[in-house]
Amino acid sequence: MRWASFARARARASAGLLLTLLALVVVTTAIIAGTVGYSTAAASTAARAALSQGEPTETGVQVQTRLAEDPQRQDELARRTIADAFAPAPVSIGRLVVSEPRPAQLDGTVLDGELVVTGGPDLATGGTAPAGLVTVVDGTWPDGDGDGTPDAPTQGALHVGTAQAWDVEVGDVLVVADRAVEVSATWQPVDAQDAFWFGDELVRTGVADEDATLGPVVVDEALAQQVGAPFVRWPVRPDADAITPDDLSVLASGAENLRSELRDVEGLTVRGVQVEGDLAPTAGQAATNLATARALGVVPLSVLVLVTGLAVVQLARLLATTREPQAQLLVARGATRRQLLLSTLAESLVVTVLGAAVGTLLARLGLLLVPGSEGATARVVAAGALTLLGVALVLTAVAWLQAGRLAGGQAIADRSGRARAATALATLVLVLGAAALSWWQLRRAGSPLTRAEDGTLGTDLVAGAAPALLLAAAAVVAVALLGPLSRAVELLTRRTRTTAAHLSSAQVSRRLPVYAVPAVLTVLAVGSTTLAALYSGTSAQLRDDLAAVGEGAPLRADVVRPPATVEPGVVPDPPPDLAELPEIGAAALVWSEPDARVGDVPVPLMLAPTSTDGGLAQVANVPQGIPGGLVPTGLDEVLDAEGDHLADEVITVPEGATEVSIELRAERGVDRWELARLDGIAQTEQEIADQVAELESETSTDDEPPPEGEEQPPAELSEEMLLDRVESEVAAVAAPVEVGLTVLVEDVRTGMTSSVDTTTVELPGPRLSYDPATLDDFAAEPARTSATLTLTLPEGRQHRLRAVTLHLPEPYPSDAPAEFVFTNSSTTLELDLSMRAEGVDLLADTGEWGSTDALTAAQAAPLAEEAAAVEEASVETTVEVERGYVGDEGPAVSTFTESNEPLVPAWLDTSGATWHLEVQDSTTGPSRLVVAPGVEPPDLTGKVPGPGPGAGPEQATSSSAVVPVALTRQAAAAADLAEGDPMTLSLVGTTVPARVEAVVTALPGQQGETAALADSRVASLVLAEQQRSLTWPTQVWAAPSGDTQQAVDALTARDDLRAVTGPGTVSVTDATSAARLVFWVASAGALLLALTGIAAVAATLLSSRRSEVAVLRALGMPPAQQSRSRAMELVGVVAAAIAFGLLAGWLVGQAVVPELASSTTQPGRLRLPAALRLEAAPWGAVVALTAAGAVLLAWLLGSRVRAQALDRTYREEIR
Repeated sequence: MRWASFARARARASAGLLLTLLALVVVTTAIIAGTVGYSTAAASTAARAALSQGEPTETGVQVQTRLAEDPQRQDELARRTIADAFAPAPVSIGRLVVSEPRPAQLDGTVLDGELVVTGGPDLATGGTAPAGLVTVVDGTWPDGDGDGTPDAPTQGALHVGTAQAWDVEVGDVLVVADRAVEVSATWQPVDAQDAFWFGDELVRTGVADEDATLGPVVVDEALAQQVGAPFVRWPVRPDADAITPDDLSVLASGAENLRSELRDVEGLTVRGVQVEGDLAPTAGQAATNLATARALGVVPLSVLVLVTGLAVVQLARLLATTREPQAQLLVARGATRRQLLLSTLAESLVVTVLGAAVGTLLARLGLLLVPGSEGATARVVAAGALTLLGVALVLTAVAWLQAGRLAGGQAIADRSGRARAATALATLVLVLGAAALSWWQLRRAGSPLTRAEDGTLGTDLVAGAAPALLLAAAAVVAVALLGPLSRAVELLTRRTRTTAAHLSSAQVSRRLPVYAVPAVLTVLAVGSTTLAALYSGTSAQLRDDLAAVGEGAPLRADVVRPPATVEPGVVPDPPPDLAELPEIGAAALVWSEPDARVGDVPVPLMLAPTSTDGGLAQVANVPQGIPGGLVPTGLDEVLDAEGDHLADEVITVPEGATEVSIELRAERGVDRWELARLDGIAQTEQEIADQVAELESETSTDDEPPPEGEEQPPAELSEEMLLDRVESEVAAVAAPVEVGLTVLVEDVRTGMTSSVDTTTVELPGPRLSYDPATLDDFAAEPARTSATLTLTLPEGRQHRLRAVTLHLPEPYPSDAPAEFVFTNSSTTLELDLSMRAEGVDLLADTGEWGSTDALTAAQAAPLAEEAAAVEEASVETTVEVERGYVGDEGPAVSTFTESNEPLVPAWLDTSGATWHLEVQDSTTGPSRLVVAPGVEPPDLTGKVPGPGPGAGPEQATSSSAVVPVALTRQAAAAADLAEGDPMTLSLVGTTVPARVEAVVTALPGQQGETAALADSRVASLVLAEQQRSLTWPTQVWAAPSGDTQQAVDALTARDDLRAVTGPGTVSVTDATSAARLVFWVASAGALLLALTGIAAVAATLLSSRRSEVAVLRALGMPPAQQSRSRAMELVGVVAAAIAFGLLAGWLVGQAVVPELASSTTQPGRLRLPAALRLEAAPWGAVVALTAAGAVLLAWLLGSRVRAQALDRTYREEIR
């Protein structure tokens, strides 16, 4: 027999194995080529979706300039420049001529608002409406007839919204810019979100700018060019049906550079050019996402390649092992290594080429059902060719090793199995070492993605191979454990009453090379399925968690700030309390401070109530990766600088009160030291006159007489001048002054504070009397004043008073008469203050209140006693007169006053229901007194222990309370802070002391790396010590009590809210979607390969163990028992492999999935921990399908064995 005939006969004898190999190559090629092609199609689909599903202003650009004198040449230049800028990416360029808004008339009546006229080739008037852009609501599309004169009006299509606003019908004639337009149709856009309209509000509704602008009316372009000095627009839209992933970067760069390129074209722009639209960042972001997906797609593709590679190797070894007796017989009969190798390679090559061709064809046919696969043919063919090459190399290597071993006489020498054991051990060590190295690299880098200096994304192949190598290590370990486990089962079942279990375990332990095939493939299939389910679930959950954190709460709305309240004594209405709505379960006000600073580091800050009752924790989204929530505890505690709890001793207004009555009683007087100073005024003025006269006499030269018309000033003042001087002092003392109050009122429900000014109270001064003859012997009569002030509170709310500011007279008011400027008059002030609401004295429990500008009564008592002990008040005034400088009008006069008056600073007694304030000297007393709880008074010298309220920003951190703040880890690292560290926090234009209460992973509403959160009530309290308030809240966050849409509708209907958003409004770029699909494709491919391998093993065992069936039948083993025994072999191995695959997949997922899922987070964006989550439905389906397939194959195997056992004609010696 010739070798060709022998090869054909040999192939026919091994038809089952070769068909199995053919099926394996077909499946392998189809899976790999199909996966590569599907990745390409998915990338194209994602690119097109990114440019078609966004806002119109994000998916296109619009070029606008004034219409040139030569519109046709201008249009040619614009189209050529735009096309060149985006080449070779396919784009669609439209053209519109749009007029400025112009007044319109209907039947001689001027209509409200102004009309916009438009026309262009895309809206051509020819009797047929442009398909895909406009829908005719009524009438027929204009035909372009008429010249626009009253006698021959041109036809036009009016937007239906404008027609409804003006009550215009088809057939009416509008006159705009002296052009008559007959309304032949009303229209509306097919899709207002089409990039052609570029998000024009006028096109969407027909009315814009608060009903000031209406239209547009579509007319012939020639008429539109005649209305004023119109604009010409070129809307540019990427062709979504033809865009490929490679076009994204071209679109991004083209949109970025389009403006500069248009400006350089002569004859194109008129009075400048505008290029609007965010196509550049949209396309750039899409390009980045696709690059990320491509780089990450290498990871599941490596798993797929590993599974298919191992499947090919295992089945090739199985084929070689099964046919080894044939090969040994050929060698024994004189066959050479070359002959044996060529015959094996010939049949392998035929099977491989045929299988690769069929697999590639099946992959391409399957991709015809996938959108975006038009350009995937080249990649599919290339992937098929590479698969063919890989399979051919594997089969060649196996055949070459077998031929070399048999030709060298090594087949019999290794019947002990020691060489095979050594090889298995070396394989185990090698695979485990490679897996450990790859996993270490992944953990060290934190991601398989790399980023070059130019921003290009790539894949770290060592780190990216970690999942595949770890699964391979698990498969190798499973095979290594299969022998000991089967032998253990063999020993345990040796004494059982039936032989099926013992015989099946014994056969497995003796046929490990054969059963290694289903074991390895099943472990890989189940392990890759579990890994795919973990990655799919974890990455999708991480995407949802990022969206939930960025969204903040299920419901959000901007709070409309009402007009400022200017009426004194009226507390403005607080922000809305949405928790009162039946559709809302909980609500919290939110203040956003994007420009806040933690120390010197800019960190976006959010303020909100964080208490458990109606706080942020009740409304904020809770991501799955952070089950404890995003709002840390302890932020609502009022702490001092040491971290100890501070009592919040505020004044609580009785519930239901709508008014606070404030009683103010004041007395202005003059103390005896001021009277002593006034008694010496005449003597002081005379002394000044004497010294001035003496100085001027010394400066005269040669005793020259004074110039004609001038006389030497008298040495004594005239009585009239002296009397005027005294009267000015008396008038200054008696001049009225004003006092007022500012009350810091807190709305208890929202924590919002408002500084409310009361009406001012005028206090007349004391009346002075004196001896007119001697101008001394002054006496004073105090002036007493009482007034009732009111604070009007909003109804239905509870309030608290956090601080009271007393506005006292200025020592030298800016609006004082000029003659008062040169007086030194001083008065005393005694002021009593009480507050009542609903019959309750509000100041009864304010003993701990104080001011940094006033002593307490206890501090002032010894000073007042010292002043009272002075028997006689004395005031001595020293006068100095000096020669004036060049340019001065006269000599310089200085007076110095000394007295025996002890210093008694202003003091305040808050121990009773009526506060009592005393100021002994109005010239040195405070002009503003801030009274708040827990404030330390100055010491006995009048020195304030720290900068007072209202100090500058650099001094404004002296509050007794500090703000607990939660920082993200990145913010804490940037500011070099840890939990418990003190810090300063900049907000609402000032700086307050703060303390790091918690360092967390993420905070509600966070989108960047850094963020901070503080309690709004605590911040308001600390700001109250500086007499500052929080601004109006930025947003309100809420959680629905029932149906979400009903809650959104309820909020949208309110006038005090705007921009209401519901769940799902914050989208997060999902760059892992393509990788998830490839993982599942790899899982499905592994399943097919596993079932193929199991079927190959079953077919091999049926043919190779045919004689065994006859022997066992001869020994008396029933056919049914043989069937069960053989099925138990396969089911036992597969079941053990499934269990080990589940465990391996879970362990590998724990090791690599968090890094893989987090690797797509871009630099500078929020990073969240990736909590493992299993996508149970597809995982369960694949595992169940694997088990069901194995059971079905085992049943088929058992039934065939039973049939063999029933065959009485088979004899071993004649086979």
